[in-house]
Amino acid sequence: MIAALRHAAPESEQRLLSHEELEAALRDIGARRYHNLHPFHRLLHDGQLSKDQVRAWA
Repeated sequence: MIAALRHAAPESEQRLLSHEELEAALRDIGARRYHNLHPFHRLLHDGQLSKDQVRAWA
């Protein structure tokens, strides 16, 4: 599904995604790349950062 979002194919071979395909592709990207999965975010919410690290982030 994600490959459909890339411009790997020549323009003449590309097609628009249906609403359902686009939504599924975007949800897949979100599930894999959402900010809550970032190691810094996990440390922040697990209370493992120092005050200085939180200040630098803010």
